[in-house]
Amino acid sequence: MKKIITLIVSAGLLGVSVIGSAHDLKEGTVELGGSLQASMTSSTIEIDGFEDLDQDTTAFDILALYYVSDNFGLGITWNYDTTEYSSGGDSVEVTSNEIGPVAAYNISLNKDASLKLFGAFLIASVEDDSIFGDEVTIDGNGWAVGGMISNFINDYLSVDAALVYETLSLEESDTDTDVDVNGYTVGVGVSVYFP
Repeated sequence: MKKIITLIVSAGLLGVSVIGSAHDLKEGTVELGGSLQASMTSSTIEIDGFEDLDQDTTAFDILALYYVSDNFGLGITWNYDTTEYSSGGDSVEVTSNEIGPVAAYNISLNKDASLKLFGAFLIASVEDDSIFGDEVTIDGNGWAVGGMISNFINDYLSVDAALVYETLSLEESDTDTDVDVNGYTVGVGVSVYFP
């Protein structure tokens, strides 16, 4: 029994020491963060009778939060992705946009790190320009939840690693075709803070 009490007291003291050296985000703080990845990828797929396939992708994510109270922020998120596939002089471009409100709660781990839990409602649109000149647009909405570990370099800058689960329900309006998209995204980025 003494060991259990000692363990509980030790855990409590550890919790107090972590809180005492916490990296809280105070009310009124503005956070701008996200990731930027630009890639020029050339894939070579060799299938008899077909041309090689080239793929160029640009993508970025932006998160803006205003902390309405200590460690609780409200804001907006925007995810943009465009990929062009080209083969034998023909090309297809697929562009997706997701935007929506987000809420986040910051949990201080120590003076240099925190865990941010967040959820967002998303309005999404995917445009597909085919080689035949037809443009297909798929619209809908969905939601995302995730967590982000922030390692603070100073009070104004952090390097972040995030894991996000997202699900979207989309519909192509001309044919009433339903498209459901869901999956996980892992990413790194930076955040800037304006206290």
